[in-house]
Amino acid sequence: MTANGRLQNSRPPTTWARGSRRARRWVGEMEEIARTFADLGLTPRIFEGAADIYRLVGETPLADQTSREPDPELAAMLDVLARKLR
Repeated sequence: MTANGRLQNSRPPTTWARGSRRARRWVGEMEEIARTFADLGLTPRIFEGAADIYRLVGETPLADQTSREPDPELAAMLDVLARKLR
């Protein structure tokens, strides 16, 4: 973001862009970690929330990109996610 709060047309962090390609896989991973935390008496909510985010991303074209395609611009990623939420 710029100083005035506007979104810059920049690349997202590499891990986020690459993680979106594996979003469907990460849902189960986050749910498993959440169950482990719950079994230990710790709150599982952060990992349940992470699973929800990966599930959301997995329902978009972002999850269908291959590693041979260039990482999308941050604004494009946010646009895809915003359209999914409408």
